[in-house]
Amino acid sequence: MKKAFTELLGLHAVWLNCFGHNLNLAIGKALKLNRIETAVRACWQIVQGFNRSWKRRRELIKKQPDLNVPQHTLIHDVVTRWGSTYSMVSQFIEQQQAVFAALACDRSTWHLMPRDTNIATLEDVCKGLGMLNTFTDSLAAESYVTISALKPILHHLTNDLLTEETNDSELAKHMKAAIKDDLIARYSTDNIKKLIDIACFLDPRFKDSFSENVEDITAITANEAVVTATVKLSQQEVPTGTENAAQGSTGEGSAPGSLCQLLQNITTKQQQLQRNCAEVDDSNETRARSEVSRYLALPQITAEKDPLMWWNTHAADL
Repeated sequence: MKKAFTELLGLHAVWLNCFGHNLNLAIGKALKLNRIETAVRACWQIVQGFNRSWKRRRELIKKQPDLNVPQHTLIHDVVTRWGSTYSMVSQFIEQQQAVFAALACDRSTWHLMPRDTNIATLEDVCKGLGMLNTFTDSLAAESYVTISALKPILHHLTNDLLTEETNDSELAKHMKAAIKDDLIARYSTDNIKKLIDIACFLDPRFKDSFSENVEDITAITANEAVVTATVKLSQQEVPTGTENAAQGSTGEGSAPGSLCQLLQNITTKQQQLQRNCAEVDDSNETRARSEVSRYLALPQITAEKDPLMWWNTHAADL
């Protein structure tokens, strides 16, 4: 797919990975921290031990009402989905008292008893990933998410959900830092930053709300419009009248059909094309800046509105 898009768009192609996949990889980095990986493995072994034994499951069901624990079963995670790891850990934390009581009834299962340090680690993991799980559930509920929403989402993650708090444990701080650093690195290249900046700026729900420098993003957006218009012009042929005029302005003393006449025609044609491009550049730059100013002057719409429908309605107004 990368090769196909590159050949189709040339140097203008910018490959942007799925955000959900990037978030999964970033959280995976946090789950690979030594303490977390050890605790999650211990949790997995307990879940596996119960899932493979109907006697243990039966004992767990008996203990749940006595301890006022919800009658839920332990669930396994799926390696490729971090949300399933969170579900496994949170379900275990909910059922830990009933799990301990069930294991205590059988001496042969005491080796499955998790250490207190692992329990504390799993509680930190559950707390740290809880907000991210709610956030990703909200994203998954959308029928489609535009690239323009990427910058606000990243801003919310890096400045709100993944910001260190005073009551965070050291492990929670390391976990947040690992996720945050990995996400930032995945969107740090100039081309990607430029793409998501322009997309966010052109979304009437956000406009310049997430722009670090409004003047810079305004200029960049206008310049992109000018470049697009100039490229289209350069692909057009010079009018036939220009070629005829060029043929009449051959060098003095040059014979018809000579190399001098041919070079003169080529030079005149190129000069005319450059003059046309320069004139269009000036007019396009003025027009582009004017359109951006009118766009910013229009009222910002709410997040519930469809930005594509807005552009379909207001394109003519700009």
